[in-house]
Amino acid sequence: MRSSEKNKVGGGFAGLFRWKKSPTNATAFDVTEPVSKTPNLTPVVRQEVMVDPPTSRELKYECISESPAYKGWRSILRRKIRGPQGKIRSYDVITQEHPSVLVFTWDTQTNTTTILKEYYPGMNRLMYGVVGGNYEADKHTSALQAAACELEEEAHLHEGTWYALMKDERTVAGAGKYSTQVFHSYLVVDPVVKGTPRGLDDGEFIEYIRGVSLEEVRAMIHSGDMSVTSGFAALMAIEKLRELGHIM
Repeated sequence: MRSSEKNKVGGGFAGLFRWKKSPTNATAFDVTEPVSKTPNLTPVVRQEVMVDPPTSRELKYECISESPAYKGWRSILRRKIRGPQGKIRSYDVITQEHPSVLVFTWDTQTNTTTILKEYYPGMNRLMYGVVGGNYEADKHTSALQAAACELEEEAHLHEGTWYALMKDERTVAGAGKYSTQVFHSYLVVDPVVKGTPRGLDDGEFIEYIRGVSLEEVRAMIHSGDMSVTSGFAALMAIEKLRELGHIM
């Protein structure tokens, strides 16, 4: 693994992380900063495979009620669903207020990416992942602009050539069967290092690692050391890089 670029905050566990609080007067984005300008999304012509999407009408599932079971930064909804045979079942569904963004980076000079190492409270251990964060409509002009902000905050990178990893920018991927969370996923090719990057959000402990090869990314996925969502974005990005001719 490549040597990481980080600012240690002491020995032991804390020393594994770069920890920088956002300035108290920081806003979601500053119009004087380049990151506030939404990057251009580069279109890619691809052959579409026609697949009919499943619909609730075809499957005859109906949500007859939902109520909050727990409310916090992430919340749980209790949904009552009437199934095809008329039976009613209750499901606990994890929800959050905002959709999310994922960003995979690629450096064509070195044929490597930048990967994050971060503490995951749910797993209670360090995990590898791609750049990610929330798309907040009251702070960001678009999901793409939110992705650019997260890229600068977490990986200290900006600009570059951007591509949607789904069929278009509006298409999102669901997080899982019992979650309402959705992801806008992007590839950014040849972003440049930001000299004075935006600070991390409070409570974030992130170390960014430059020069990670695709072989190392695949090893992180196969070893279970990369989250499912980051692994999904990474594999989609590898497909896109092959489609663009950056890799064989």
